[in-house]
Amino acid sequence: MTIERGQDIIVQIIKEPVANKGVRVTSKVSLPGRYLVLLPFSKRIGVSKKIFQFREKKRLKAIVRQLLPEGFGLIIRTVASGQEENLIRDDLKKLIDTWNDIQNSVKKIKPPSILYKDVSTTNSVVRDLFRDDISKVIVDSRKIYKEIKGYVDTTSPEFSDKVDIYNGSAPLFDVYNVEKQIEESLQKKVWLKNSGYVVIETTEAMTVVDVNSGKYAKSKDQEQNSLKINSDAAREVARQLRLRDIGGIIVIDFIDLYEEQNKRRLHEELRREFRKDRAKITVLPMTDFGLVQITRQRIRQNIFHRVSDQCPMCDGSGRVQSKMAFITEIERWLQRYAGGGGSKFVILCVNPLIRHYLTSGFINRILRLCLKYMIFIKLEIDEELPLSEFRFLTIKNKTDITEEYGM
Repeated sequence: MTIERGQDIIVQIIKEPVANKGVRVTSKVSLPGRYLVLLPFSKRIGVSKKIFQFREKKRLKAIVRQLLPEGFGLIIRTVASGQEENLIRDDLKKLIDTWNDIQNSVKKIKPPSILYKDVSTTNSVVRDLFRDDISKVIVDSRKIYKEIKGYVDTTSPEFSDKVDIYNGSAPLFDVYNVEKQIEESLQKKVWLKNSGYVVIETTEAMTVVDVNSGKYAKSKDQEQNSLKINSDAAREVARQLRLRDIGGIIVIDFIDLYEEQNKRRLHEELRREFRKDRAKITVLPMTDFGLVQITRQRIRQNIFHRVSDQCPMCDGSGRVQSKMAFITEIERWLQRYAGGGGSKFVILCVNPLIRHYLTSGFINRILRLCLKYMIFIKLEIDEELPLSEFRFLTIKNKTDITEEYGM
């Protein structure tokens, strides 16, 4: 199909903007429900790969084939396994009604326009994550409790008793130790239970994980020690990638294993742990250098970027220019300025921390620069300036002359 300029088409946003990349859209529209995903422009019927029983797959396919109108496709979700026919029928009816509403809107609304919005964030989380292995959903807001309860009563009444409201005085996150886990998910170093630790470094291109033994040495056999730490690390790394929502290319540097059998065991351990993940994941076998390469579906920004901003002082590098190097840079500027025959009076704007460094001591550093270059320097504070930047202004009209005598 060729798209022409000015043509009206229906597209769906499938990925939110990440870093410097914009949203990703597709013309292959899909409408997710509790048990099914409706594919209006497809004719295929797919079943989640996490439904392993052949008989259950056959049963679910038979149900939807009877109910599905001509010209539609479907994906049967994992949570549909074991569900009664009437629940699946109701879910399909809601999805088809939603699609009919979208079709009616297309005829009335002038593009570009939003034709359909998914359910609220609260309900979409419940829809996608509320499964048999969840024992409780606890909420501390009566409004959200009613919203979740109403949604679950309609879509999955068998889970209704699992939704509970918290009425305690202490913060809910403190009671269930969630705050501490959020803090841990922002740390580079994560300690393993009874063994070593892993260091997680995320760059723009990929995420690198380094596995370290620390002081762990339970067995005299180094191969067994390495296998134990690597196995613990495999479980923890899989958990951390889910918690942090890290996607893209991930490289894990495990402790060296020399026996092929142990390398295969570690690879199977990783694959087994990643089966718990909702994102699409590919795990390659360990290389001769002890590296395992993984690709994980990137849907949204990871938690680190969602809850933190780039440091205005170091510009995201994690390090700032040393004070001595900063003074040297100012001195070079003054040297060029003095050689250019400018005015003998200038204003120097710096970060408050740098001002303290420049003015400390009886014969302070700024006074030495004044005497050395025979220039009167008036020091001013600019709290918005990073530690590694300065600005020179003229005394008369405060014109910025930093670039004029810069490098």
